[in-house]
Amino acid sequence: MLTSQPILPGVPGFKRIFSVRPAVQQEGVGVRGLGIREPMPAGMIRRREGTGDYLFMLFHDAAVVGTKGGHVSIGPDTMMVWAPGMDQHYGHSRDSFRHSWLHASGPRIARMVKAAAIPVGQPFRMPDVALFLQCLSALHHEIACQFETDFCIVGNLLENCLRETGRALRGTGAAPDGPLLAVRRQIDGGGYRLTLPEMARSAGMPVTTFSARFRKAFGFSPKSYVIHSRMNHAAHLLRNENMTVSEIAACVGYDDPFHFSKLFKKSFRVSPAIWRKR
Repeated sequence: MLTSQPILPGVPGFKRIFSVRPAVQQEGVGVRGLGIREPMPAGMIRRREGTGDYLFMLFHDAAVVGTKGGHVSIGPDTMMVWAPGMDQHYGHSRDSFRHSWLHASGPRIARMVKAAAIPVGQPFRMPDVALFLQCLSALHHEIACQFETDFCIVGNLLENCLRETGRALRGTGAAPDGPLLAVRRQIDGGGYRLTLPEMARSAGMPVTTFSARFRKAFGFSPKSYVIHSRMNHAAHLLRNENMTVSEIAACVGYDDPFHFSKLFKKSFRVSPAIWRKR
């Protein structure tokens, strides 16, 4: 989880170069420098074959970036990632612009970019600008404000940011509707006897709409999710040797222990008694 550490609040831009080479590189991660909302004068920057590391750059204003296909005009809130060895070509020939950026290197950086499926060498609209700025702020706090930098923390901060960004780009990062989450929390909290009409009414939706949206959000129909939640709770309770199977069945909402055992076996492929022995 990213920590919120503000950098020079109220200042229009901030830039910090740590070293031409990473001063310290541990845990497969090195950081050379970063900037937050740094103002730049009009003009184009060109670094042939890059700077030997990954450059993550978020443009807050319109700009132009160079890609393999030529120069591309981009709008605000656009991210560009250059890998080591790639030409870094960006700026604006007529207007000043602001950007936030990070130079990072190391084998872990390459792995996390690949794992998060972050586009490299092609600009993309940043789905969560605040996330990247918060990440840069937390990185600066760890590197520049701590007596001893923990590069495991540095790597985790950046990896979490990239993974959340990749998830949002894939369209899998949006949270389900609040009413659906509220119903799921009711079920997870032990609301095993809720009927489908009661769940739909709690969500403020017709039954058919609620069922369709619940399945789309969580991958289960409401009824299947209730059973799934009950069985997982029961599997946990079976570790308590002082509870009988009948008592556990009652705890998860089943008055008939035989019906409970049948559903449990269907879910886990073994009876509750065998599960307990294993």
